[in-house]
Amino acid sequence: MKIVFAALAGLTISTTASAQDTRNDIVVEGRRLEETARAFVGAISAPPSRENQLGRFDSAVCPGVAGINARQGQFIVDRIAQRAMSLGLSAGAPGCLANVLVLFTDEPGELARAIVEEQRYLMANTGMTDNLNTRGSEALEAFVSDERPVRWWHVAQTVTGDGQVLRDVPARLWNGGNRAPHLYAQGVFLSGREATRNSRTTRQDFRNVVIIVDGPRAAAPRLDALADYLAMVALAQIDPAADTSAFTSILNLYGENGERPLRMTEWDESYLEGLYAAPRQAPNVRRQEGRIVHSMRQDIERRRQ
Repeated sequence: MKIVFAALAGLTISTTASAQDTRNDIVVEGRRLEETARAFVGAISAPPSRENQLGRFDSAVCPGVAGINARQGQFIVDRIAQRAMSLGLSAGAPGCLANVLVLFTDEPGELARAIVEEQRYLMANTGMTDNLNTRGSEALEAFVSDERPVRWWHVAQTVTGDGQVLRDVPARLWNGGNRAPHLYAQGVFLSGREATRNSRTTRQDFRNVVIIVDGPRAAAPRLDALADYLAMVALAQIDPAADTSAFTSILNLYGENGERPLRMTEWDESYLEGLYAAPRQAPNVRRQEGRIVHSMRQDIERRRQ
């Protein structure tokens, strides 16, 4: 009997130790996952140059595609709309004014230069009118000279927490939203709205996105792979120079190194979900990225269960 109890005691000790080791493994794996997510988020996120906040679409996304046959174009429109709706956005009705414009061309450099020079409102390279924000003049020059198969340009707009567009804000009253007791929204003078340590008075909403696709060079193994790539760079402001070869991401579709997935991966989907769930009026990018990382870790762990 003593031998049996001794054996049971040994079994109990062994089982407890094994369970403890398993918990430690889970903690270590969780930390590694969070570190990897933090590296991924830091690599790809690209806030507007004048604003220390990440942008996103507010409600409706209306994709428009030109330069390819109607059937292929509709497939891309539908895929971007589907990805947008999975994030809680709505898709514009047929005939809506496109705020995601995807242009296929054999001469991407010439088209990019023409748009920058002739469609200044579309690219928001007209100064601070309507508080439009982009990645700045150097990034715009890179957009024109970029030789990647796909290039993109996001225009964000500073709006109040409830979505009112700020217009013609005097420079002496506007300092990026960290402390803005006086704001002009839709021509109405607002006062008494001050930021806190955890929240700003404003946020960054995407007004429009322009994507230029080098038709011959961007030919993907499958159209759905290209469509997912376009959805990823449309719904989030991704750094074009980001090195994502260490991650499994649709952003590697045209990369020279690393795996080339044919659809959005769990990293891509979790990043977008984290971005669209993060506080929109966060005081800075660092705070938003932290929330995205936390969300990604939870989401990926849940997917892998």
